[in-house]
Order: sequence, then structure tokens, then C-alpha cells
Amino acid sequence: MKRHIKISQLLATVAFASVASLCSGTTLFSTAFDTTTDYDNNFVEILNGASVSWDGTNKVVSKTGVDTSGILFNDGGTAGTDSFSDVTASIDVSFNAFAANSIGIYQGATNSTGYLGLVNFLSSTSVQLRIFDSNSAPNAGTVGTTLTNVTLTPTASLTVNTFYTVSFSSISNGSNQDLTLSLSSVSGTVLATTLITDNTSAVQSGQIGLRPSSQVLTLDNFAITSSAIPEPATASMIMGAIMVGVAACVRRRRS
Repeated sequence: MKRHIKISQLLATVAFASVASLCSGTTLFSTAFDTTTDYDNNFVEILNGASVSWDGTNKVVSKTGVDTSGILFNDGGTAGTDSFSDVTASIDVSFNAFAANSIGIYQGATNSTGYLGLVNFLSSTSVQLRIFDSNSAPNAGTVGTTLTNVTLTPTASLTVNTFYTVSFSSISNGSNQDLTLSLSSVSGTVLATTLITDNTSAVQSGQIGLRPSSQVLTLDNFAITSSAIPEPATASMIMGAIMVGVAACVRRRRS
């Protein structure tokens, strides 16, 4: 009997692992900016409102000046050819001060349109998360219609000159688009997050971009990860098939 239970438990574990593996994302692109070509060959500055360049000493990308830049990701450095759907884009960012500076990530973008997730550190105990509609303009630095604007207390105090991870996902939900903006520690602990669904003018694919703005900030570890989640029916089918195997195995052992 104990052996039957062990086999059942093993197959059940396999079932859950199979579903979990379908839910886990695949990294489509990532860079730690170890060389200047990691930035120059993969990003196109379509709005040069501030100085953004690779810092060879610290192997990061630095932004100086008080204006806004619009930067679109493109593997190979040619604007307008890389399009993504159902992905999460993330970047590690370090601010040199509270309040003024912000980092934004574009989803579903072209040169002149795109969703925008924007994060501002207001103080050590306050962070502002904003998501703007797809009428935001990377080439002008302007934000679109506000979809959500929340000021939250992070689950841990924030500090300047420390890296945090900002992530922005855009996931198709039928004819709608689920948009999630999060701030996390670099170890993965979520500090603040907000979610909104665009059910009026959903844009389901486009380019990924960055919007560094105001004051000095430092960027590192950019990544694009697929966020496809299996349909409930697919997950149920996998679980059901493996659990049928569990029952059959137990019946054979009993006979």
C-alpha cells in the first residue's frame, strides 16, 4: 500500500510540474550591458532628450541630464523590425535621488505610439506606479491617457543608488490587454505592483522600449520574457491525463 501511495505521489508531482513548466516564461532576450555593443547594437534612441551611453567602467548604461529619452529595443540596431506579444520587459534601475527621476517601459510600441509603464521613487516609503494608454509617444516623450495612477508604500524601504527591478507585462486576454507594472528587489521580492485591463483600444503586439527621464539614473540587466499561460482547459487536460495514469497504476498494483 505504501508503494502505491509513493507512485501516486510521484505521478501527481509530475502533473503539477508539467503545468508549472507551461506557465514559466522563456527568456527571449537579455543583456547585462557587459560591452558597448550590448547597448549600441540592440537599442535605437528615437528621442535624444538626454545623454544615454554605455559606462565601460561599471558596465552599465548611464543617463545624465534632466530631459527625457525614448529608446526602442531592436536586436541588430535597426528601428522598427522587432515585434513582441504576451511578454514581460524588465530593467534594473538605480536612481541617484528621490522624487524627480523616473524610468518607463514601453509595450506594444511603434515610434509614435505604445503603452507606457512609469515608476517614480517619491521617497524611501513611497513609490508611484502609472500605466498610460497606447497613445503614449516614444519619439516625443509624451504620455498618453492615464489608465491607472497609484502611490504605494513598498513592502521594504527604498534607497537611492541601489538597483531595483522594474517590470512591465502586456498579456492578451481575449480582445482585451492585461497590463501589469511592478517594482521588485533584484533578488525577486515584489515591493509594489499594479494591474489594469485595457478593454477599449487593446494593442496586442509591438516593440519594447525604455523611457529614462529627469536627473541621473543607471540601467542594467534588460530582459524580455515570454508570459504565455496555458488555457485552463489545456492545464486540466494535462492534469487529467496524468492522474488517469495514477489511477491505472494503482489498479494494476491491486490486481
